Amino acid sequence: MKSDYKKLIGIFSVFLVILISYALYNNLNSINEACFGDKVCFNVETADSREEIIKGLSERQSLEDKAGMIFIFQKETIPDFWMNGMHFPIDIIWINKEKIVTEIERDLKPCLMQGCLIFSPDQSIKYVLEINSNSSLKYNISEGDTVDLLN
Repeated sequence: MKSDYKKLIGIFSVFLVILISYALYNNLNSINEACFGDKVCFNVETADSREEIIKGLSERQSLEDKAGMIFIFQKETIPDFWMNGMHFPIDIIWINKEKIVTEIERDLKPCLMQGCLIFSPDQSIKYVLEINSNSSLKYNISEGDTVDLLN
C-alpha cells in the first residue's frame, strides 16, 4: 500500500511539473503589449501558430485605438503579407530580432478581389505588428525605434 502511495505521488509530481512548464511556456510566448518607449503602447493579440498567422486580422471589422496583432515567427524570415479579406486599412510594422523597427508600410487598403498586392520587408524580421492605419504617424513611430514586447 505504501508503494502505491509513492507511485501516486510520483505520477502527480510529474503531472504537476508538466502543467507548470506548459503554463510558463505559454506565458513567456504570449505578448500582451508592444511599447515604443514613452510614445505609445498597443494592446496586442499574439499570432504565433501557422493558422493564426494566416488568418491574422482578416475576419475583424475594425480595431480599437492602441490595439493590434503581433506576429511571432520561429526564426528570422522575410514573410509575405497581403490585404486579402481585410475590412479596414492598417499599418504593418516590420521588427527584427533585436526588436528594432526596420520598416513601416502605412495605410494599406483592404483587397477584396484577386490580384492583391503582396507586402514583404527588405530584410529578415522576427516580428510583425499590425495596427490601425496611420497609427504609426499618429504616435510618431519610426524606423529605428525600439519595441518592448511585454507579457
